[in-house]
Amino acid sequence: MGKEVNMNTRMHRKKVLTRFLLAGAALLLLLTLPAQAQTYPEPEVAWHYTEHYGDATDLAVGDLTGNGVADVAFIDTSSGTSLFALRGVDGVKRWQTHMVAGGYAIAVGDVNGDTANEVIAGSMNGTKGINVFNGSDGFFYFAYPTDSAVTDIELGDIDGDGTLDIIACDPVDDGWIYAINGTTGANLTGWPVGPLSGAVIDIALGNLDNAGGVDIAAISLSAGGTLYVYNSTGVQLWKNTSVMGRSVEIGDVDGDTEAEVVIGDYISRNVLVYDGDSDVLEYAFPTNGRNPTEVELGDLDGDASDLEIAVITGHPPDASLFALAVDSGQLNELWNFSIEWETGYYGEGLAIGDIDGDGRNEVIAASTSSDLKLSFGVWAFDGLDGTVIWMYELGPFLGDRANDLELGDVDGDGDLDVLVATTTNQAGQSVYALFTKEEPRVPLLTPLGTAALIGLLSVIATSTLVRRKRQ
Repeated sequence: MGKEVNMNTRMHRKKVLTRFLLAGAALLLLLTLPAQAQTYPEPEVAWHYTEHYGDATDLAVGDLTGNGVADVAFIDTSSGTSLFALRGVDGVKRWQTHMVAGGYAIAVGDVNGDTANEVIAGSMNGTKGINVFNGSDGFFYFAYPTDSAVTDIELGDIDGDGTLDIIACDPVDDGWIYAINGTTGANLTGWPVGPLSGAVIDIALGNLDNAGGVDIAAISLSAGGTLYVYNSTGVQLWKNTSVMGRSVEIGDVDGDTEAEVVIGDYISRNVLVYDGDSDVLEYAFPTNGRNPTEVELGDLDGDASDLEIAVITGHPPDASLFALAVDSGQLNELWNFSIEWETGYYGEGLAIGDIDGDGRNEVIAASTSSDLKLSFGVWAFDGLDGTVIWMYELGPFLGDRANDLELGDVDGDGDLDVLVATTTNQAGQSVYALFTKEEPRVPLLTPLGTAALIGLLSVIATSTLVRRKRQ
């Protein structure tokens, strides 16, 4: 009898040991498998507007009716009805109007001093120019003719009269920069400037010399491109002819109380930071041999003393989103996130702002589909450490793209919402409004992580059973 019990015990232990070894082998196999796609939380889709086929190339956010809640205006590249105004809270169309042609640039602001916001749009074909409309009903005020298609529009008080002026650029052939009065359409003193060497594609406004007034930086994207800096009367402060790119920003990134000029340089493939008063290069950060297609400035660490830099590189593969900060005299990486993506096709594919109302800024980035990426979407990241807050897939088809991304409080709850202008092969142009759900940021396990956890628990359970049998 004793021998039989002893034999049964040994056989049982062998079975348990076999199961233990199999569970361990399964766990080892799981750990050596390629990583599976991460699953992320999704935002709430507040509304999705789609009506007209074309490319929704650029959008702007602002209160168009004076009710205190932001609305959305967007422009497309079609030759038909090409300028739209939507109610921000639900995406219902307020008005639409026909321009001679669609375009790539749009802005919202009070440019005539009537305390109501206007819509300013740049047309690209036919009669090229800067067009100004009443924000509440789309009534056409005037058009200012430009040399070619308008690629960027910024608003700022250039002449110091207390009313916003219109600053725009065009890139075709030799570029021009325009600064006009928003009421009359007249050129401001010293403007326009041009023709310039290279296609000017992006502009930024700020005070670079601490002497008061608004200065303008402009970057060209063409062979032998140039970075230009002008004061408010069109006098060139300095230029750098050894850089080219599609994105420029102005802000204090090192806490010295003086603003710098920040660009993504296609020649060196670096983020470059120049002293505001001159073309002295203060900081540089290499972007893995990829073109830094978009740069954005914002306070990511919450210290309120300087601005950090977010930059997207493209195109895929091995494209990345970097968050950078100046520390101990160097431009260093705070965090990065890699994905096979391209950036906003026409406008800005990158933004910084507080989208969840926690008092800290997030980084929001839009990706675009390509033959190397199966889908495209919008990503929201914690500004301090790069944790993914949510991701929303906009479309799975080749050629789908996110053209522009802006932030604004369209539901009036006090925190910023995400607005995305897109082109999809299935629905034509469309605009999404995405709200961040008020949920705790809990990291989710990937399918691989879940399987590995199950395997580990199996091993622990089996080993516990062996110990109990031995007792």
